[in-house]
Amino acid sequence: MKRKSIWFGSATALILFACWLLMQSDSKPQSKRCANVSSADSTNPPVAKAVPGQPGFVFSPFNNKIVDVSGITSGTLIADPQFPEAEKKHFRAP
Repeated sequence: MKRKSIWFGSATALILFACWLLMQSDSKPQSKRCANVSSADSTNPPVAKAVPGQPGFVFSPFNNKIVDVSGITSGTLIADPQFPEAEKKHFRAP
């Protein structure tokens, strides 16, 4: 009777785990999803500019990277997802 290799089982588990991690990541690596914040966080934030030909995406006014704002109402205050929580910057949706 032939025994199943332990290596094969471990490699399969590792591949499945890697696939699961990839599925957990954002499907659009060039952009990050933003979060809405209350208006008390910022007094006069800049308004982001829309990405031409890509509805629902804007350029961050702070670093010019693409941010996904699909489904967010115009004028809503947004926390820029490119910055860590301690350095969070805010802008408004166009």
